[in-house]
Amino acid sequence: MTTGAVDSEKFGMMSMVSTMLSMLVGTLIALPLMKKVGSPNKLYRTLVFMQMLGCGALYVCQLLGLLEMSPVVYFVLVAIPAFCVGTSFVPGEAVSIECMDYEIYLNGKDKSALCNAAVIFIGKVQSAVATASIGIVLTAVGYIVDSETDTFLGSLESIPTMLDGFVLLMGLIPCICALISWLIWRGYPIDNNVRKDMQATVLFSFQR
Repeated sequence: MTTGAVDSEKFGMMSMVSTMLSMLVGTLIALPLMKKVGSPNKLYRTLVFMQMLGCGALYVCQLLGLLEMSPVVYFVLVAIPAFCVGTSFVPGEAVSIECMDYEIYLNGKDKSALCNAAVIFIGKVQSAVATASIGIVLTAVGYIVDSETDTFLGSLESIPTMLDGFVLLMGLIPCICALISWLIWRGYPIDNNVRKDMQATVLFSFQR
């Protein structure tokens, strides 16, 4: 807060914890969780809801000043969406495969390549929007650094406002996006009855 310099040790620890939760722990337990829940879309929607709660709580805690009291609160709240992102990879892939099978089930035509291309395109659009949003918000809150040394070049007085902007980027915006996603998922047309009938239809189609 007094120099604007990044604490490399704390940043490294935060990155390590986030990576472990996202890539290792979440991915390892995703399949058992999906089997327990009963369907990939239910697990995915649950994970989106948990991300919404975690990100929303992060923003509220910043407004209440709780994040300044203890870094533990910040790490716990950041760990929730990180864990959900890692866990959602497996059910997300399963949903993509279901969408391909659903096309065969509805129309009797295999359009897996088109479905896969649509998934990749949506992912690219999401990445582009996220990158642009980050740049816009960081510029708006006065986050200015030297591109070579990573030295903070802005006014030290602006750091509290800048931190509010960081949590806006990490908390409120993802919370709103997760809420929209959660509402969209309510229209997912494949339940267990459709899934069972669909699997039998697709299997019969391939056997033919």
